[in-house]
Amino acid sequence: SIYQGFKKVLFFDDYQRIPYPGGFVLNGGIGAEQLNYPQNSGVLYLLGVDFQPLRCEFWDVPEYIVRDRIKNIMITFGGSDITNETPIYLKKVIKYYPNAKITVVIGKGFTNINEIMEQKNQQVELVFNPKALYIRNLMLKSDLVISSAGQTISELARVGVPTIGIQIAENQKNNIKYWHEAGFLLSKNILGKIIFEKNRKKYSDIGRSLIDGQGIKRIVGVLL
Repeated sequence: SIYQGFKKVLFFDDYQRIPYPGGFVLNGGIGAEQLNYPQNSGVLYLLGVDFQPLRCEFWDVPEYIVRDRIKNIMITFGGSDITNETPIYLKKVIKYYPNAKITVVIGKGFTNINEIMEQKNQQVELVFNPKALYIRNLMLKSDLVISSAGQTISELARVGVPTIGIQIAENQKNNIKYWHEAGFLLSKNILGKIIFEKNRKKYSDIGRSLIDGQGIKRIVGVLL
């Protein structure tokens, strides 16, 4: 009924969820081209990272500097941390990087703040509901990020931050798979091991090479 009621319709899809009657179907996730979407008449697909609809704060980003040592670590699990990952990974990061500054992003839907507070010490800073520009600048300052594997992974790749991706939902499965295959995501098993500067530089360069931040402009260009 939506398709029939408008001249142009853009559907957002993240894992070939349902068949669509027509219009434009957008999946800006990495590897979307490999999902074998049905080639229905009247459907135009916008697939892959060239069409990743990043927030405007990530369209153009400053150069990311890869530092010689890991001094700043960011932990972010979206707006709600539905699988309670933050306190688990915060404990690990404190153990493995005792001298690093750790910034934990707390979303509006977090119900585990007390558990996170139990892990907090003087090296840990909690940031509540930050705006996109603040997040971008925090990424630029971070030497390593632990993140859920949703939209944030694309933003991290755009900035070029070496990232450990954690799947917390079924629709993040492809993101984990294809970002690993592309060579951007680090394995969670690397925590506690030395991540050399040259390796972090490699991951950073791959991320920035894959997403140029112009996805919204391409989408609008197609629609118009």
